Amino acid sequence: MLKRLADRYPESVAQLTLQYRMHEDICLLSNLLVYKGHLKCANDTVRSKKLALPQFPRSLRSIVKPDSPGLGWLLPLLNPNRPVVFANTDAIGLNLETSGRGRGSNGGGLVNDKEVDLARCIAQGLRVCGLNASSIGIISPYRAQVRVGRNSTDWQENCPLLSILLTHITHTGESP
Repeated sequence: MLKRLADRYPESVAQLTLQYRMHEDICLLSNLLVYKGHLKCANDTVRSKKLALPQFPRSLRSIVKPDSPGLGWLLPLLNPNRPVVFANTDAIGLNLETSGRGRGSNGGGLVNDKEVDLARCIAQGLRVCGLNASSIGIISPYRAQVRVGRNSTDWQENCPLLSILLTHITHTGESP
C-alpha cells in the first residue's frame, strides 16, 4: 500500500538520510541495498556506539559448566569491539523437530533445541558481562521455539524472561 501511494504521489515522498539508532557497521547493509549509500549516522556518538559490557570477558568463566567444552566460541560473539557478528551455526546442524511442547498435546510447531540453547547461552553471557536484561531481544522464526524458550526451566533460572524480549518473526500469509 505504501509503495502504491509513493508511486502515485512521488512529490510527497522524502527519503530519510539520517539515522539515530545504529552503529555505522550495523547500518551498512541496509544503507547499500536500500539507501544506495545515502543513509548516514546522525552524529559520532551514534556512529561509534558499542555495547557496554564492563565484565567482558572475565565474568564468562562463571557460566562454564564442568561438562561443557568451554565458551571460546562465545568470545567473538560478545566482543563489544565487534558491532556486527554473524554466527555460523552450520556445524551444529539443522535439527528441526515438530514438537507438541509449544501448543500442548494436540498441536506442534518447529523447534530447534540447539538454537534455543545457543540463544539462552548468548543471553546469559550478555547478562553476566553486565548488560541489562531489558536491553536483550531474541527473535526466532518459529512460534513453537519461542514458547519452548519461554517455558524452559533453564531460561527461567538464568535469565529473567520478564525483562528479555523473546518473540517470533511475523510473516505475511502463513506463519510458521
